[in-house]
Amino acid sequence: MSEREQNQSPFIDYHLICPMPRRHDATTPRVILLLVMLSCAFFSASNNAGKDVITWDAFGYYLYLPATFIHHDLDLSEDWADGVYVTYEPSPSKYQLVEQKDGKRTIKYSSGLAILYSPGFFVGHVIASVTTYPTDGFSKPYQKAMLWWVILFNLLGIWLFYRFLEEEFNPLIALITCVLVVFGTNYLLTAYISILMPHGLLFTLYAALLRACQHFRDNPGIRSLLVLVSILALMVLSRPTEIIAVLIPLFFTGKLIGNGSMLDRVRKRWWPAFLPLIILGFLQMLYWKHTAGSWLYLSYDNPAEGLDLASPHLLDGLFSFRKGWLFWTPISMVAISGWMFVRSHMKWGALIFIVMNVWIILSWSTWWYAESFGHRAFVQSYPVVFIGLALVLKYTLENRSQVRIPILFLAVFFGALSLFKSWQFTHWILPGDRITSDYYWATFFDLEPRIETKELLLVDRFTREPDPEVLEKNYQSTSIETVEFHTDAYPFVYKQAYSELTSRDHFMVKITGYDISRSMEDQFHFDLCVVSKGRICSFSSHQILGRDTIVLLSPEVRYPSSDTILLQMVNTSEEPMIDQALKLEFFERIRN
Repeated sequence: MSEREQNQSPFIDYHLICPMPRRHDATTPRVILLLVMLSCAFFSASNNAGKDVITWDAFGYYLYLPATFIHHDLDLSEDWADGVYVTYEPSPSKYQLVEQKDGKRTIKYSSGLAILYSPGFFVGHVIASVTTYPTDGFSKPYQKAMLWWVILFNLLGIWLFYRFLEEEFNPLIALITCVLVVFGTNYLLTAYISILMPHGLLFTLYAALLRACQHFRDNPGIRSLLVLVSILALMVLSRPTEIIAVLIPLFFTGKLIGNGSMLDRVRKRWWPAFLPLIILGFLQMLYWKHTAGSWLYLSYDNPAEGLDLASPHLLDGLFSFRKGWLFWTPISMVAISGWMFVRSHMKWGALIFIVMNVWIILSWSTWWYAESFGHRAFVQSYPVVFIGLALVLKYTLENRSQVRIPILFLAVFFGALSLFKSWQFTHWILPGDRITSDYYWATFFDLEPRIETKELLLVDRFTREPDPEVLEKNYQSTSIETVEFHTDAYPFVYKQAYSELTSRDHFMVKITGYDISRSMEDQFHFDLCVVSKGRICSFSSHQILGRDTIVLLSPEVRYPSSDTILLQMVNTSEEPMIDQALKLEFFERIRN
């Protein structure tokens, strides 16, 4: 690192006590990093071999490409999209699409990731065009091209993060930090198993943003500002909540605005640099106007999903056995503490970013973000967070104080623990969700799955209907109520505060006594709903279909102390309802 670079780097705050590797000593760390990157590529390719990768959420992110360049049907009003669901089965339902009243359909997600996917799409399209595979956007050439393109793009993120750290610190610290991020956190499993999910690609964009900040700080000008703004535009267009990334150039580049600032030096010609943001934003708004009829469109119209910034799930999201970020990636605590070693404006800027990021992520109604190892939603921000780990390594390598060994031990121990737990996850010992404290400790040293420990997990909410044998074996009756169903109150049957029914994470309710015509039973069903802050946020539903008894599992609650349970009997036939008395028996799990 040159003397000029040392003076400009915001992370160099004190004199070196021990010698650091020089610029020409970077060959060995780079070779080691290349081996790490190759291992990531091999890991991803082997885990995704023979699989379709354009599935689930990634299917929705990707759908812009075939809709635009193959079918020329952005509003998805033609039947080709339905055929894709039948032929390739990307998901059990079409949750990625929002049906509009005029027959058009709007993709739930914004288009940023489709832009990032596009090189893989075009390569796949060329291969499909010269072979016998269908040129429909989803056949094997597209799947393989997308897999390898995203692998390469994610590997680029590791390289950019390394180069950023190499410039700010030295090759050794850069290498150790990158190795600990890859193998000591949930980055590897998040970015290279669920390969097309946004977190690995956004990790690359965050690393690219840091590199762009370096270039703008050292050489402020229109070109460097254009690159910086373009990266920010892609991040926000990929996930709008990444808007907080604008804090990074503000706190990293020093004085960004005002007299004598970097922007002040280019202010006469600065406006062209913001054209990418304006163009990409306008195109997204044009798409919303075309398909949904509004320039600004909130696509998450499902009551089960959305932001509630007033009530973030901080304790569960950070420390729970189920999906706590700091619990499953404890080395992140070391990284966050490392920001205390930086200059004041950098420290507070970074900590504000981290706090805002945590707050926004954990304000999502489904705060556990489905199945993953640890909390996947934090992975994209690791380039910012783990600068703090580099600062810790710098301090410990340059100082011979008594805290040096304990700090290094903690970093290595936390990294090794996360690596072992990652191995358990890939060998089906740890599930992607439902983990409890009892299950965690019972399987702590396990090297293979054990059937007898499965009862220690949280209830399986993907089970269509609870098994009566499981209900009899693992549950005990807590209360029995008889409720009168009146047709003038249709479809309402029963309402009660969740906390009055159980103190656990779920309950079962057995419903008997209903009187429905046998010929019409397939058009009657019970809905057990959770009402949170005045909105139905989740529900479980079962048709009667010739059964005298219905057993329902309570849906996932958001706030157990304030949520309400609502039971409804829904009639989709033309046959009139009749008044009747229903018997409700509530059950609570005996263990866990």
